[in-house]
This record gives sequence, structure tokens and C-alpha cells, in this order.
Amino acid sequence: MLSPAEVLRRVRAAGLPGAVLLESLGPVVAYGARSFLSAAPVRVTHDLPDRPAGGAVFPAWLGGLKYEAARTFGLAAHAPRGEAMWWGEYPSGLVWDRVAGTLSVVGEPHLDWAALLGAPLPPEPTLSVGAFGADDVDYPAGVRAVQELIRAGEVYQVNLSRGVRAAAQGDPLAAYLRLRDVNPSPFMAFADLGSEVVVSCSPERLVRWAGDDLSARPIAGTRRRGDTPAEDAAFEAELRASPKEVAEHTMLVDLVRHDLGRVAAPGSVTVPDLMLVERYSHVMHLVSEVQARARTGVTLRDVLAATFPGGTITGAPKERVMEVTRDLEPGPRGWYTGGLGIISGPLVDVNILIRTAAFTRTEDGWTVEVRAGGGTVIDADPAREAQETVHKAQALLSVLAGVPGRPAQPPRPPVP
Repeated sequence: MLSPAEVLRRVRAAGLPGAVLLESLGPVVAYGARSFLSAAPVRVTHDLPDRPAGGAVFPAWLGGLKYEAARTFGLAAHAPRGEAMWWGEYPSGLVWDRVAGTLSVVGEPHLDWAALLGAPLPPEPTLSVGAFGADDVDYPAGVRAVQELIRAGEVYQVNLSRGVRAAAQGDPLAAYLRLRDVNPSPFMAFADLGSEVVVSCSPERLVRWAGDDLSARPIAGTRRRGDTPAEDAAFEAELRASPKEVAEHTMLVDLVRHDLGRVAAPGSVTVPDLMLVERYSHVMHLVSEVQARARTGVTLRDVLAATFPGGTITGAPKERVMEVTRDLEPGPRGWYTGGLGIISGPLVDVNILIRTAAFTRTEDGWTVEVRAGGGTVIDADPAREAQETVHKAQALLSVLAGVPGRPAQPPRPPVP
């Protein structure tokens, strides 16, 4: 069976526009069991589409929302560069089921999928990336500014981000192929949106809506990976024992519970998994699962208005925090902390675009931007918070430099 990456290479070599791959890698777990791919959309919209009719996962809309799409839902953000949303309508697509070990064509074929799958594998794409420029945010100063607002009682926690840019030549697909080897994650994505290409190895789900079931997987709390098993275990113990990290994670889980509660049936919000530790190539995280049952009559716009942007990448209270973020960050985040996903009859599944490289076409090739951020609370150390963003961005920066990393590992539950 061909892998999603092998098919994506064939699709790109065929020159098909609008190729989108939503890929689940790493440990085979319930929340990361399927991958979706299609290309050549029959229509593109820059507004939120309606869910297709029917019970099959294709036809579907594939695409996503930049962080600045929050303005659509009445929240504060900079004006976007270009369009704030991109959704392509795909009559058919490929679906990989990692549990069953199957690859299926779903929907009314609008492409010759058999010919694409049977085509010879093209040469590996190449990409060269220049030196990254200076950060666009004085991060320690931003942390101190947030702490003043916390002391004034205006906010509890703010997720501040920083970004760097570089020039690039070649095919961004090369970055994705490296990234899936270096940092396999459950919510990976490659999206060719014409003038922009998004490459992501996100570990975080914004929201999944299937039938009446809603779920989210908030991440908050980070340590770098150790260089030895003993050091790795020590960092995990430190993460679990940190009052700051545990308090921050608990607060953000409560925020996500509140967000889902806005569209959930009364009394249906639960947290079946609390503060697992998930390991990726350069960092480990505290992760929880929040579930709910959708209220009767809820629409896609209702669900995204309640959950987007994710609370873990904004802060609390969300509305005021987003005003603060707009004032402290010098420009739009773009795809970073937005979301890519699928909208179909039986399924809506959107990730949070962290660990993301955003490519924008230029006359000479591409500009690539990498951003990272972290949650600031009252007792945060500005220098340590700045260093944490470096660890978070390291997988992407290493990929762009061609440096290998560690494989992901299954999540570990809390120690009783």
C-alpha cells in the first residue's frame, strides 16, 4: 500500500493544483487513525462553507483558517495578509485507515486516481532555505508586559508568539517530507493554496465533530526532550511536578471545556484524559482530552465560533487576551495558530497550526515564516519562556536545515 507521502509526491509531479494532505503519523491511536488527501478542487471559497450532504467523508471541503479569521467571529486580531480562509471543494479523495491498514477512494471520482496511484515515483523534491532574520518580537519584554496586565487583573494568561522569516527556493513539499520523518505527529498537514503553501506537524486538535460527538485535545505545558533516557525521564518528572505547568494546563482545560460547553448539550462535557505526557522529536507536552455531545441544531459556524482560535494558543479570558495579543505582536500571525482540516457530511476535524512553516510565493521563490509561542502566567520567567519557544520551533528549524530528530512516542498517563 502506498503511503500518503508517496501519493502526494505523485500528485505534485502531475501538476495538480490545490493538493491537500491531512496526515496522522506517530503512534496509532484513536485520535490519529486516518489520513485524507485530494487535489484539483472544483471550487474554492474564502468564506466558511456549508457541510456537504451525505454520510461519506468525501465529497468534502479541505482547507482552513488563518488566525485572523477570528475577526469573522467578532474577536480582535490584525487584518490578515491576503485571504483569512481558503477552502477547496473536492468531490473525491483518498482515505487511509491506519488501524485497518486500508487505502480507499471515496466519493465520485473527479480525478483518475488509479493512474495517479500507478504512476512512477518522481524524484525527491528539493528545497533550500536561507538564513532566518531577527525575531519580530522582543519576547522577554512581551512576557513582562503580560505580567503587568495580570497584576492589574485584566488577564490570567496570554499566549504570546514570535516569528522569523527566510527566503527559500524549491518545493515546500521537501520540507513536509523531511518533517514527517523528523517529527511525526497526529495532525500533520500539507496544503497547496496557490500563492501560499502550509506545512505543519501539529500535535494538537482544535475540534472534531462526528455525529453528535465533539472533542478537543488541548496542549499546555512543555519541556525539551532529554539527551538520554534518564534525562528525558527527569524532564517528564519536572513537568508533572511543576505547579506553574499544572495550574496553567488546568486553567486552559477549563477554558476548552467552556468553549465546547457553548455548543454542547447540558451536562455532557467530560474530560476522560487529563494531563497525559506526549513526546515528540524535540519536546514533550501535557495533553488532555475534552469531549461533549453537540446540542441539537448546532451549525458549523456555531462550533467554530465557540472554539476558534483554540484557548491554548490565546489564553484566558479569550476575548481580552486577543486584544492584548493584537497590541503586543507587530503584525498578523497568518496560518500559525489557525487551523487546517476537513469539513464533510459525517466529519469535521480541524487542527491547531502549531509547529508550522508558512510559505508565500515571491518573484524569486518563497518567503518562509516559522512562529512559536507559549503561555505567560504571573510567575513565568521571561528568559525561560523565550527559551521554550526556541525548543518548540527547533523541529521545524532543524528540518529546514536537514537535521534529523527523534520519533514520537505513545502518550503516558499521569502517575497516580
